Amino acid sequence: MKVWLPGLLAILVTHRIWLDRNCLPPIWDMAHHQIMGWRYLEALRDGSFLANLPGITNYYPPLYYLWEMVVLSLGARQSVALYANLPGLVLLSGCTYCLARRWQTPVNAASAAWLALMFPLVAWTSRETLLDVTLSGLVALGLLVLIQSDYLQSRVTVLLFGVVGALGLLTKWTFLFFMVGPVIYLWWFSADRRRAFLNLLDAGFIVLPLTMWWYLPNLQFLVERFQATSQAAVLEGDPSLLSLSGLLYYLRSLASYYLFLPLSVVLLLSLVWWTRPARRTILTETG
Repeated sequence: MKVWLPGLLAILVTHRIWLDRNCLPPIWDMAHHQIMGWRYLEALRDGSFLANLPGITNYYPPLYYLWEMVVLSLGARQSVALYANLPGLVLLSGCTYCLARRWQTPVNAASAAWLALMFPLVAWTSRETLLDVTLSGLVALGLLVLIQSDYLQSRVTVLLFGVVGALGLLTKWTFLFFMVGPVIYLWWFSADRRRAFLNLLDAGFIVLPLTMWWYLPNLQFLVERFQATSQAAVLEGDPSLLSLSGLLYYLRSLASYYLFLPLSVVLLLSLVWWTRPARRTILTETG
């Protein structure tokens, strides 16, 4: 951790300096998410907070906005995005370090943790009031907890995953999609699938009461919005995912929008290295 922390602080200070010098107001989605934080703060101040809590926002869950409300109430203005994203940034980087440390040296693990915050899209959204960084941090935390669960055999750890799952679902509903694959994988390869299933069932009993107070009142609106959103890409002329144009489109976006050229080259080199038999020896020695 002592290797990772100075780099994390340097990244956060860089974001703070940039925000102090940037005087442009937020626009589009960024403005919407910041306005929602103000609405929660307004409801808190006028006494309608508890009565209207499930309905202040009826599309995105409220956890990010609640933390943003705290940040705004403490007087943050120009740097509100950084402090609103701070828990997600720390979780994303810290959990990446812990995951990488299972197989790599402290320096390599710290480098991976810093890199996770320096992807172009992550670096940009870290300075904007968007849900993505917080969601990414909770996904990373969920993966870390799952790996610690001994293939879902540890009941306490799986119950902790239920708490993380509730936090993730109260941040954005897409958290579920990121967790389905890892959960199925761990369940399939678990030594006792029945025990793993029962542990997951108990975790579900934690998730439901912590999330349904918001999802149930807004369920009908969510379904209607999901249906409209699913048609948005078609209406905008984007290719469908399963078409050849769609596959090329998303690969091109990965390189040009998410990674840029230097990190795209790093990705390709990493994939080549991953296929080499020698990498198994390296992972074994560093683990």
